[in-house]
Amino acid sequence: MKGLSRYGNLLIDPGGISNTVKYSDEEQVLFVMEGTGILHFGKENIPVSKNDFMYIPKEMKFGFSNPREQSISVIIMGFKFDRDTCISTKKGLMIANTDEVKFQTLPSHGPSTTFQLLLGTTESKRDRLAAACRVTSLFIMDFATRGTNIPHKHDKEEEIYLILKGHGDIVAGETDDGAELRHASKEGDAYFFSPKTRIGFYSGNNDEEGHARILAVRYMYPVLSGK
Repeated sequence: MKGLSRYGNLLIDPGGISNTVKYSDEEQVLFVMEGTGILHFGKENIPVSKNDFMYIPKEMKFGFSNPREQSISVIIMGFKFDRDTCISTKKGLMIANTDEVKFQTLPSHGPSTTFQLLLGTTESKRDRLAAACRVTSLFIMDFATRGTNIPHKHDKEEEIYLILKGHGDIVAGETDDGAELRHASKEGDAYFFSPKTRIGFYSGNNDEEGHARILAVRYMYPVLSGK
């Protein structure tokens, strides 16, 4: 994991508060999985709720508190910042909710999977938030019954899948003769993929179980991206 500093689930009980942190050489992407609470960003106190996602620039203090009666769960993702290449980045907080983002198909990934394109680089024209330097794409995949994200590779990026809902087979690599390596997976499982790894997903959900969903993040691998 060359480009990743952290990937974890912050859980704050009712009435709880997290530490306030600041990272000088990292950009952070946060995703609220469950609950509501308060994001403390610099001197601002910002209400957040389920399915909010946000970009925290380097050198900005942030933390969470939970004045509610239910726990709040937040996925915290930290990515190593390259001062030589990360020149044009957003300075303030950028935040949105998945309800603001339509699902769409992407031709290279097949018709049975739709995508919410949440966050990308500052040059992005397709993502809801064009914010990051190293993070090239934060997105949600929604799989129709027995649907698939056609297995593929990314030559210069690492990637993480977190299964939000459902079950199926994760493709992670291939044999010497090119056969897919599949791994049974379920809700809550997380998978890391290095560059040039064959990756994909085959949903095992039936009609009664509904659609499977995955939260994915892809980001540049420092050496292969020129550093």
